Amino acid sequence: MRLSKKIAAVALAAVMAVSMLTACGSTDAPSSSNPGSSSSSSSSSNSSSSSSSSSSSSSSSSGTGSEDKNETIAYEKSRTAKFYQKLGTGNYTMNETLKFEQVSESMTGDMLVSTDGSRVYVDLTVRAQGTKASQIVLLDLKTQKGWYITPYKKPSADGKLGEYTVRSIKGKLQDQISPVNPIVGLAFKQETKGDSYIETQTTEMEAISFVYKGNSSVPEYAEIKQYNEDGVETATVRVEYSNFKSQVDAKYLDFETILKLYIDVTDKKPSTVQAQEPSIASLIIG
Repeated sequence: MRLSKKIAAVALAAVMAVSMLTACGSTDAPSSSNPGSSSSSSSSSNSSSSSSSSSSSSSSSSGTGSEDKNETIAYEKSRTAKFYQKLGTGNYTMNETLKFEQVSESMTGDMLVSTDGSRVYVDLTVRAQGTKASQIVLLDLKTQKGWYITPYKKPSADGKLGEYTVRSIKGKLQDQISPVNPIVGLAFKQETKGDSYIETQTTEMEAISFVYKGNSSVPEYAEIKQYNEDGVETATVRVEYSNFKSQVDAKYLDFETILKLYIDVTDKKPSTVQAQEPSIASLIIG
């Protein structure tokens, strides 16, 4: 079966990043005679698809653990809907740990996100097949503009820390910062296991679960599992959330100061090369 767009984006980003590192090694600072010699990243964009389903609603008290008194809960009454509404509004800083598995392929990633709802800062490191690739992504949702920064292994002779390309972006804030999102309008099955409260959406070949510790309003992790026609699990994407703070870190949104530390190579890369560059940012934008 085919992977969902989100999972496919994660897989593609991992494979392309590893291919780039294997062929070229980690990015070094360019020499003064060729400031655009190292590779940078391109981005792809899409918006999350949403589908609706008839659901049986149940009453719940947010944050009290009373949700598990009923087997199902309407989307709009769920903890997950309220959390992702917060993600779509902004003004927070958090860490995410990404894990992808498909057959014999696997990938992990660490991501820091800080946003005021208009500007978004993402620092992402991806590991796969014994190699790693890092990228810093700055997004301005008002201007629909993104800066994709590739750090050097060490600063260049003039003190620059890396280089960046500028791209147009699409999509809403919630879509930009998480590769796992709930299906808007689809009811959740709710259950309690030990001190964990779980909300799960199920479609024909996919299950999306959000796991909370106790009465927490922030999931411990979100997970997509995909299955083939025989019910055999074929792929998993998991996002673990930590250090969630309901405030933005101002230093991350000072794009002008940040970009002074890097070289703009947007117009120095042939379009044919750009199309082949790894898009680690597709974890966020894809």
